[in-house]
Amino acid sequence: MYKRQTYDTKTDQALAKTAAEKAIFQDKVPFILSDLWNTPVIPLADENRVVFIGSPVDNTAYDTKYKYVFNGGVGHTLFPAFVPWAAREFPDKKTYLCVAPDRDDGRLLAELNELMAEKAGLEVMPSIYYPPDAVDLSAIGTKVKTLNPDLFEPYGGGPMADSAVMKATHAAGYRG
Repeated sequence: MYKRQTYDTKTDQALAKTAAEKAIFQDKVPFILSDLWNTPVIPLADENRVVFIGSPVDNTAYDTKYKYVFNGGVGHTLFPAFVPWAAREFPDKKTYLCVAPDRDDGRLLAELNELMAEKAGLEVMPSIYYPPDAVDLSAIGTKVKTLNPDLFEPYGGGPMADSAVMKATHAAGYRG
């Protein structure tokens, strides 16, 4: 019987790697279940034969060289699939805007979503990026309200940050 260990990575890849090192080398866990922002954990877990089930924002988990690593989520495919669906199902919607944290994975996901929106025939507004540790997102909400895109999505910040962006845009009066 193993004791459950929980580590808060604060959606930071460096903290994810540090947490994984502690889990593997100090706590001797047999497996790791993780959310997003964990790509650096993949080689570490695999090298140490620790089963890793995560949801990295890139395709690293699909590399066949990793025998102990499995992609357990849809984080990097869910919203890119949503964008063309929304464009098809709501043909009156013409503009698209993504809001993401200003870090590598946030920019990567926003760029992917912008590409999907462009390919779906939407006019793509330049993504808005916010500091990953921002607490007050009211300025972001005001920007979204001012730009007034037909389709808007906060993406890449995780459930708490994405929800905070949505709350800020709603508080600013955006109803798109």
